[in-house]
Amino acid sequence: MNRLYLETASVVDISDGGIRIRRTHGGQLPPTLTAFDLTEKTFRFAKIAWARGRDAGLSFKGAAHRVSEDQIAAMLDQERVWLAESPATPVAVERRLSPRKRTRFRPAILLTVDRRPLEEVLIFDISDGGARLRRMSRQKLPPLVLMYDVTQQTARRVRIVWNRTVEIGVSFDSAPVSHTMAGSRLLSEPAPPLF
Repeated sequence: MNRLYLETASVVDISDGGIRIRRTHGGQLPPTLTAFDLTEKTFRFAKIAWARGRDAGLSFKGAAHRVSEDQIAAMLDQERVWLAESPATPVAVERRLSPRKRTRFRPAILLTVDRRPLEEVLIFDISDGGARLRRMSRQKLPPLVLMYDVTQQTARRVRIVWNRTVEIGVSFDSAPVSHTMAGSRLLSEPAPPLF
């Protein structure tokens, strides 16, 4: 599979016929594209139905197709090249105390320490001491927040250690606490303290 990488986006909602995405960057999209779902390890051909700001609606064309680990790795390599060639990308200095692991863009939600929702993010990579998160917003964040990992259903306090427009680096300020509530309940209902 030889495809030109465009950008990473998060899923706002999805149905059998289409998907609404929130894009990392602005700019014009081609009229047709291939949408990769890294969580499900599938791709689907899609047509742009509408676009407003950083949100876009895609209409699926045909069934979902499985993606191999090699194809996912190749696509993520294309993204690394794209990020490296971007003039806005600063040179990173390795400061991690433990090795990082790629997460295939796992969804997470950032909240204030008193559980008010701030924004949805994607976990780009993670280590024992922290994580790199891809942001969908540019709002100012407090230095200490809660991060709810939607896939793992865990929550933990994190400290923001660096901020580069669409990506932030966080260090873990607490161990993960298992939280079996759905993310929407975590945000909307009172619950026992996490820590």
